Amino acid sequence: MLVLAISILLVRDRYFRSPRSERLMMQQEQVTYELELMNRDMRVYESILAGVAFNDDHIYRVYFEVDPWPSTLRNAGVGGSYKVPFLVKKEDSDLLVKSYRNLDQVERKLMVQSASFDQVIQMARTKEERLAARPAIQPLSLNDITHFGS
Repeated sequence: MLVLAISILLVRDRYFRSPRSERLMMQQEQVTYELELMNRDMRVYESILAGVAFNDDHIYRVYFEVDPWPSTLRNAGVGGSYKVPFLVKKEDSDLLVKSYRNLDQVERKLMVQSASFDQVIQMARTKEERLAARPAIQPLSLNDITHFGS
């Protein structure tokens, strides 16, 4: 009798789920779906941020005649140790760890880009002073000029 009761319980737990278990499974699927959407959105934001960094290096910094930021500065602090080590040890936490990593990467790149824009804004404010310090007429003597327009 005891063997029959145990086998019935095992079969019931394995093939028939309780309403609470069904609800938890649905919630888990919903959270997984939302995390995947969030990761996709973060990849989009990261590509937008890469476009902003490209404009910063190839438009704004060229206009102000300064060198672009090296990639070592742009990627400073990206990677390295886990910010959330307690999640790594839990089972089925891969998607959550990946989400935290993506968020951390985008956050750090955004902070670096913000610092770069602060520098560009400062250069824009001092552009007039730098232009005033530059000689307006090219310092050539008349003896050095041999051709028209040289």
